[in-house]
Amino acid sequence: MECIKFPVTCPPSERCLISTATGRRGEFQFVLRERSCTVASLCGTSGQKNTLGINVTFHNACCDTDLCNSASAGKATLAMVLIPPLFLLILAK
Repeated sequence: MECIKFPVTCPPSERCLISTATGRRGEFQFVLRERSCTVASLCGTSGQKNTLGINVTFHNACCDTDLCNSASAGKATLAMVLIPPLFLLILAK
């Protein structure tokens, strides 16, 4: 099956992933969305992590049809470009 805006064929043992992570450090908040392939054991999972003072909550969902996780894939690409420099700015303070 094909996933995401730039189609990738997931291996037969994997499913299309839709993952959302929300984070906060002080007043700074962000949302990251990932569209990719993953093993079935990560589907339907949620959790929290605290790394370097940043509290992150994530939710994973999966789907099984071609391009089923393609919505908002362009936004995820933009977020992946912008978030790393923002993390560096936060950590520098």
